[in-house]
Amino acid sequence: MFRELSAPSRVALLYLMAGCALLCAVSSCANVDLGKVQPPPGTSVNQQQSDTLQCKDRARLAAHSGERETQDFVESQQAERAEFAACMHAKGYSVAAD
Repeated sequence: MFRELSAPSRVALLYLMAGCALLCAVSSCANVDLGKVQPPPGTSVNQQQSDTLQCKDRARLAAHSGERETQDFVESQQAERAEFAACMHAKGYSVAAD
């Protein structure tokens, strides 16, 4: 059913797999601790998850936008934390730095 790959195809597949592994490793290193979040009273778990995901996305986009691409890693982490906290505060949450 399957035919054996030629040598160049095997090498290309190997490079593709190595590239994917590297991308996964690099993206997992870029996770930023955004602080401890305290929801407002009466907020459902679903709403908390939705708000957190929305603010994380907003923070990532703001911290890694075109003008901030030249910042070093620490500055971009700080920008991401600040944007996340501002977004969550606007939704009524309190955010404490770890």
